[in-house]
Amino acid sequence: MNILEVSEIGADPRPLPPTERIELGLNRRAGIYVVIPLRGPGPYRAARTEHGLVLVTQPGSTDRYMVFRAIAGYHRTDRHFITDESEGVEFLARGWRPWGQAGGLGGEPEYLLRYKAGCHIVAIGEWNDVFHYTHVPDTDEWFVESPAEREARLAFESEVIEWV
Repeated sequence: MNILEVSEIGADPRPLPPTERIELGLNRRAGIYVVIPLRGPGPYRAARTEHGLVLVTQPGSTDRYMVFRAIAGYHRTDRHFITDESEGVEFLARGWRPWGQAGGLGGEPEYLLRYKAGCHIVAIGEWNDVFHYTHVPDTDEWFVESPAEREARLAFESEVIEWV
């Protein structure tokens, strides 16, 4: 199967467990509940029908998909999402998990993405922490950086500008 899942912001991408469909969001007041059926065992290719999106087995397909659940803990605002700074990703579907009564306390999105080799995903997590997901081309590996890890790497790679 060519589908990965990020269960919450900061988690490593893992293969999606065997399933017959992908569910995004919640089916309740203020929620946006989206179901995307999977036709066959994969590898998949996305297709639009008159009734919506479906992932269909297409032998030889090189498309790569990710279910990204932008879950980062309860907040009274809608602060958890994938930013426009992301590169090499295409948003195919989006669901919504509302918090509180009728979503009056915010919520969190869940996405189905198609990504290219070497893509870069920027996600905002709890307390506005920015997590970076980078796909390593020609592999199935992902490099996930927390804000502290990213700052440490950038500091290490930077030239010295001042001795202290």
